[in-house]
Order: sequence, then C-alpha cells, then structure tokens
Amino acid sequence: MKLLFTLSLALIVWGLFRYDWPRMNAGMKKEKTAFIGIIAVAAFLSILLIWFPRIPSAMKMIDLLFGPLGSILKT
Repeated sequence: MKLLFTLSLALIVWGLFRYDWPRMNAGMKKEKTAFIGIIAVAAFLSILLIWFPRIPSAMKMIDLLFGPLGSILKT
C-alpha cells in the first residue's frame, strides 16, 4: 500500500513537471530553480510521511529546536 502511495506521488510530481515546465520561458532560471526546490522538498516530506507516519509534526520539531531559546528570552 505504501508503495502504491509513493508511486501515486511520483505520478503527481511528474504531472506537475509535465504541465508547468513547458510554460516557463528559457530566461526564467530563478523560477525554475525555485520550482524544482519546492517540489523536491514537498515530495521528500510527503514520502517521509507515507513511509514513517508516526514522525513528529513540524510544530513539535520547531518547539524542540526553539523551546530553549524561548525560555531564555522570557527571562
């Protein structure tokens, strides 16, 4: 089932590239780089969520990283 979801995600990503890439002009290098970066990060996070559904949410990770900083700033 996880493999089916992963393949479905790959099909969606392929469709996004197939639809949007030809509509970008040759001079739009920054936009193309941003497009690839955003799609790659989103696909990676989606695959992580498919294969490891019990990973902590983004909010818990932010609290873990910045929690000590918040307690220091409160004093």
